[in-house]
Amino acid sequence: MNMNEERLTKLINDFNPKNLTFFLRDKCINYAEILQLLPQYDDERFNAFQKLGEIKFDNNDRLVVVTAKVCGDLSERSGKKAQYDKAKKILKELLVCNAGFFIYYDNNGNFRFSLVYAQYEGTKVNFNNFRRFTYFIDKQQTNNTFKKRVGECDFISLEKIKDAFSVEKVNKEFYGEIAKYYYRLTDKTHKELVLPSVGENDGSKYEEFAVRLIGRIIFCWFLKHKSSANRIPLIPKAVLSSDAVDVKKEYYHLILEKLFFEVMNKQQGKRTNDIDLYIPNHKQIPFLNGGLFEAHNNDFYKGTVNNNLKISPQWFKEFFVLLERYNFTIDENSTVDAEVSVDPEMLGRIFENLLAEIVPETGETARKATGSYYTPRVIVDYMVEQSLKQYLVTKTSLTEDIIDSLLSYEVDTVDITDSEKTAVVKALKEIKVIDPACGSGAFPMGILHRILLVLEKVDPNLEIWRKLYLSTYHPVMRKIIEDKLSKGNEQYIRKLTIIQDSIYGVDIQPIAVEIAKLRCFLSLVVDELVFDNEDNRGIEALPNLEFKFVAANTLIGLPPIASQSAFGVTDLVEKLKDLRERYLRSFGEEKLQIEKEFKDTQQKLYKENVQWALSSTIAKQLSDWDPFSYESCSWFEPAWMFGKDGFDIVIANPPYLGEKGHKEIFQKIKQGTLKKYYIGKMDLFYFFFHLALNLSDINSQIAFITTNYYPTASSAIKLRKDFKERSIIRRLINFNELKIFESALGQHNMVSIISKGQDENAKVDTCITCRTGVANMNILHDILAWADIETTYYNLTQNDLYEGDECYMRITGSAASEATPIQHILNKVQTQGHKLILFCNINQGIVTGADKLSNRHIIKYGIKGNRGDGIFVLDSEEIADLRIPCADKKILKPWFKNSDILKWKTQKETHENVIYLDRHNKEIYENYERHLTKYKAVLAQRREVINGVINWWQLQWPRDINFCGPKVVVPQRSYKNTFAYNDIPWYASADVYFITEKDEGTSLKYCLALLNSKLYYLWLYHKGKRKGEMLELYQVPLSEIPIKKISKNNQEPFIELVAQILDITKDEDYLSNPAKKAKVKDLEREIDILVYELYELTPEEIAIVEGNNK
Repeated sequence: MNMNEERLTKLINDFNPKNLTFFLRDKCINYAEILQLLPQYDDERFNAFQKLGEIKFDNNDRLVVVTAKVCGDLSERSGKKAQYDKAKKILKELLVCNAGFFIYYDNNGNFRFSLVYAQYEGTKVNFNNFRRFTYFIDKQQTNNTFKKRVGECDFISLEKIKDAFSVEKVNKEFYGEIAKYYYRLTDKTHKELVLPSVGENDGSKYEEFAVRLIGRIIFCWFLKHKSSANRIPLIPKAVLSSDAVDVKKEYYHLILEKLFFEVMNKQQGKRTNDIDLYIPNHKQIPFLNGGLFEAHNNDFYKGTVNNNLKISPQWFKEFFVLLERYNFTIDENSTVDAEVSVDPEMLGRIFENLLAEIVPETGETARKATGSYYTPRVIVDYMVEQSLKQYLVTKTSLTEDIIDSLLSYEVDTVDITDSEKTAVVKALKEIKVIDPACGSGAFPMGILHRILLVLEKVDPNLEIWRKLYLSTYHPVMRKIIEDKLSKGNEQYIRKLTIIQDSIYGVDIQPIAVEIAKLRCFLSLVVDELVFDNEDNRGIEALPNLEFKFVAANTLIGLPPIASQSAFGVTDLVEKLKDLRERYLRSFGEEKLQIEKEFKDTQQKLYKENVQWALSSTIAKQLSDWDPFSYESCSWFEPAWMFGKDGFDIVIANPPYLGEKGHKEIFQKIKQGTLKKYYIGKMDLFYFFFHLALNLSDINSQIAFITTNYYPTASSAIKLRKDFKERSIIRRLINFNELKIFESALGQHNMVSIISKGQDENAKVDTCITCRTGVANMNILHDILAWADIETTYYNLTQNDLYEGDECYMRITGSAASEATPIQHILNKVQTQGHKLILFCNINQGIVTGADKLSNRHIIKYGIKGNRGDGIFVLDSEEIADLRIPCADKKILKPWFKNSDILKWKTQKETHENVIYLDRHNKEIYENYERHLTKYKAVLAQRREVINGVINWWQLQWPRDINFCGPKVVVPQRSYKNTFAYNDIPWYASADVYFITEKDEGTSLKYCLALLNSKLYYLWLYHKGKRKGEMLELYQVPLSEIPIKKISKNNQEPFIELVAQILDITKDEDYLSNPAKKAKVKDLEREIDILVYELYELTPEEIAIVEGNNK
């Protein structure tokens, strides 16, 4: 053990300011002892405030070290807010320090070690915007995370210290470890889990069992950290720990099964007489209800042990040892105040990622244990905040500034009138929020916590709420509320009523819905007050959330005539409403009775009101829906499932899924209620946007995080038109090349904040960042605060946003707006030019339908061969093996890749050829037929063969292009405008586009000069299509490029410069010859000058173009 480790260990075992000084002195060479008593901050809760010293860093950051003693015992939750307030006050009044270590300690040696720092906004420190990250140190805990992260930090900069206090790093590490244990259960080779009567190929059963098991264990692990005032936990260590595994040989069957299904799922008086044999002190463990610990069919538990279900005790032993290495906190972190430990939100993060291991739409496994599927908390918070802000703007008379303060974690109190407070309470009582792709519940939980924050400010003691609404609740619910309020537990009641009244979720995966409910349960339990002498230790049975979160295919709706809302309010509809309210708080026999009564009433309602008008298919759909099963419903209809029709906020991270390879998914939607929005090659999330508008009331808010392609994608034209017709775009945040999800580094994301309604003059705030790499919390905070120096921000009207018949959405403004100098330049180009398609032919390259053999071909068609074997595209060795007669080789054509295209020039040699059998070939040569016959099963399934358009051995789409004549070629994606010229035989695939001359009056080389110029890069970047920073040079954006029509004589200077460049670049040594490359640069500069003169750009405009081409 080195000196630092000794100091840190001593600090943990015997905390006092002197040992802290020793630790910091050894740890940080920049630490300066400056002892200063701070008695002005002492009060009835804390005393002995003192400044121990400072750390000065090279970049002018300064960190103060302050300690204070707690009057009484320090616990994990005690005095946290007051301690934070003191820290902020000290930093504000010191001013010279923008960060501090604040350590609060008690007589027992427990201490809370917090890093508090002011946020930068741009280059300035904002002393009204703080962050706190904390380690709570208890000598009885392992404190491994504190020892590792703080012990290994070199304290050389404030950023390094922030990293040591990073919750994200702990979360990612923890998830990575959890994922290993998940895979051990689901991996067929390890056999650590064997399910009865489940085949090895039925992976989903194993995956769901593993997710449910891990979820229940971690839920219970949190309960183990929830104690009464007497420090008696809700679940004793003797039941749930690595030591407990050694007590019983069959730990799962003899302890966990009993804990889950015979203890936590049963009231004290209904537990079996022999339960003490398995669960010692079982009376300490409360009955929870809520369905979390009800045995599913796939739990394989019917009250007795099923010995065919086997789980290795060693798995439990090692898994519990892992959990024991981490500190757990029952406090719920926020983005501005977080405990550096595993908090309840981590439960959601774990399962959002585990659920993403299986793509429900395809059943494909995505084994990427990176912990990066989860929507970052700062983005969830931002989307929640913006949605609630717009909602409160429409529902109250408060100004936006006041609403911002209500929604801010940084503002403790807001000065508003009693009538304004009442308006806020009413608005938040009436709000209805749905996440139509809820996953593990990140957005519903985000909504819950932000509504809580506002209500704590406007109605801290629930006085307004009690007066207005207490009498409206069902008597059973009212009794619970009154009991909790009498004990001072307002927070629990707020959470319970928000969940009951306001929050809804849907997901196609039943296991996802279970986890979302589990997160709600945990959020409720952590705010319970534990009383050892009360029934069930004072813990209220958890609510049943079957009418709050449902498993269903959100995108498949019922026809209007089958909607429950179609036949208005009847006695049966009212009865269903009453049953839903009673079911929320029911358990045991009463719960079963309500389930039966609900299903009977539902069937009666459907038969009496709609059966006569429905087809047998729809009738069967309705009768098949069972809200109490664990199966996913094939359709979604909110009135039937929630008793609600119309939502105030629709918020989601919907699945991103292209139609290619998933046609069966799209086929179902094309036949349903969203069919009018279908267009070929669209993404699945477009449907979710349309659905959100359908589910919303006027003035409702929609907040989605998706990919950023829809503003210009051809397949999103219906979506953009729907936006223009039915919505007001409020904010678009384009993250561009900044990566939000580490598991999808090729993905480019965007946040869209939208209101349902129409106001063409309403402002829209947009931004696009130039940042790259993987996003972290601080970068995302700055971008979303409209304060990032590497992000450009715009303010437009709705009319400025949309452009042309395609309704392209221009984040920087449409051609009509001239909102920026760049837009003014682009308008010059557009107004003086005509579309390239008028001067040139633009064609996609060849689609063979099967270039080479793929794994899919091998698996699906049983073809013998290796991945990469040539079908239509062959390399030199494969061609030699075919022994083709010389006369027949004329069918072989040189085959190039898009990587063979450089600016101005293309590669001239290739080792591959394509068997060019187009529709002019009426018969096939013997050698080619023998070769292609091996792959006939693949080739015969191509669309054009099935439709009888081509023979099975012909190319799918050979294209009618003069591949041997003069042409400009361009790769379909490139970071720069990369157009090349050649006039040699040059064939390529569909990822290359061919531009050939159409108008004799416009030279191809003149067009090439423009296309490769700096001004045209600016055009393509802002007016074309992009994937992040990558230009997408497809047929539509190429066709729309404006070309200024000038006389042949005026084209000559451009043509001559291009000819000189082509003459240089054709040389074999061009790329390795600095002098030749420099000469080309000079000639390109001359072309740029000609282009600037052509469009009459001013010196200031030229500077803008040049500045955007670095």
